[in-house]
Amino acid sequence: MDIRSMQYYLAVVREGTISGAAEVLHVAQPSLSRQMKDLEEELGISLFERGNRKITLTEEGMVLRRRAEEMVRLMQMTKKRSPRSKTISPVPCVSVPENLVPFTTFPVQQALSHRNIRIYAFRSPAEIHKI
Repeated sequence: MDIRSMQYYLAVVREGTISGAAEVLHVAQPSLSRQMKDLEEELGISLFERGNRKITLTEEGMVLRRRAEEMVRLMQMTKKRSPRSKTISPVPCVSVPENLVPFTTFPVQQALSHRNIRIYAFRSPAEIHKI
């Protein structure tokens, strides 16, 4: 099981049919059908109740859907935070007068410990514009 399998699984869930998902994913329907069967075998559970035209999720399939959504979401978040990512996430900057650094740096870091921050010390108000 890999992230691509989860993305394919979620496409099947969204589209309601393997053929519809195959079309959206630009893959062959028999290949996607085989991948879904392999996923069921790997997990040892039945994910779908196959009907005439549509598929519905079994209870185990619904659990996997939630987990697959979380896995894909986490992968996307990881890619966004990657140094190789082309998107730049803003880093908050805090400017502090140089004489107050010993008193403010630690409380600011504690208050924003969940974020990556930059703290700049300045000697005069004119230096703030350089930041």
